[in-house]
Amino acid sequence: MAVAKQKNQIAPAEARMLAIPWGYLCGGLLVDRVFKPFLATQPAGSLAVTLFGAGKGLGIALLFLVIRVFGTLFRLPFRADQNIWKLGKQVTLFPIPGGRQTSAE
Repeated sequence: MAVAKQKNQIAPAEARMLAIPWGYLCGGLLVDRVFKPFLATQPAGSLAVTLFGAGKGLGIALLFLVIRVFGTLFRLPFRADQNIWKLGKQVTLFPIPGGRQTSAE
């Protein structure tokens, strides 16, 4: 039995779509107000200048690195969850009409 959606309830997909512009806004502010000034104060031989170089685009490069590191750290605990590995084995990758089902093993 399907549950009726209430009038003021936002579906998860709609909530994600509304979150995208906020993510862009927050990312832009973080780059312009935090990362660019931080990198501008670094001396020529520092690790930040060695990794990202000098010139335009340093703030966004640091943002991409931060997003990558936090994304990886967020997903690492899920690799230890055996239920997720079992779910991956249950997924049918290539359904063959009228034939044997091939699953991930």
